[in-house]
Amino acid sequence: MRATSGFTLLEITITLVLLVLALSVAMPGLESVTGARLRSSAGEMAGEMRALFDESALSGRTCRMAFDLDKRTYWPECAKSAARISSQKEESRDGQRYVDTQAIEREQDRMAELQRDNPFEAQIEAQTPFARFTDVDVPRRTLPDGVDFDWVWTQHQTQKYTAGDAYLYYFPQGNAERGLVVLKHGDDAVALSVSPLTGRVVLSSGEPEVPKE
Repeated sequence: MRATSGFTLLEITITLVLLVLALSVAMPGLESVTGARLRSSAGEMAGEMRALFDESALSGRTCRMAFDLDKRTYWPECAKSAARISSQKEESRDGQRYVDTQAIEREQDRMAELQRDNPFEAQIEAQTPFARFTDVDVPRRTLPDGVDFDWVWTQHQTQKYTAGDAYLYYFPQGNAERGLVVLKHGDDAVALSVSPLTGRVVLSSGEPEVPKE
């Protein structure tokens, strides 16, 4: 017999058991949803990469996929024609690309002087910088809530980048840089591995090791 108010120990126990069962059913469902979101994001990015590989080969332009790891965005860029990429490894510090602002200012001054002295040569050099796509509607993509860049590595980097900007290049000869892009959602990770010969993107679960070159 119980008082007119409150619950018996048995009722409290049953309620707790039901709550535990409900949580045990809900958690796998939640993990399934977040896992699907991560895989969907990786699949969408892989499709964009493959499309950019085809665009570069068909248009005869050097293209690249740009990644902003801090803002969780990525987008395609192409030069106006075939552009040469330095064979030197990109300088990096603390897991991100190092930008020498003084070198940029010197280059801007050099281009201004070249434009004044030799406009034709300046026009040729001006064709190599990259710009956002203007001939097709390719918006900047933002990863969905909860999905982040873990790191990005490409052939011209000396280390994997965990912050800042990163670039993966595609060439009009029908090849690409070797690259790895790792997306994460909590403790889960999906890696996108880009083949340099075919531009094919292979998705795999977990975090791979950076290739030793």
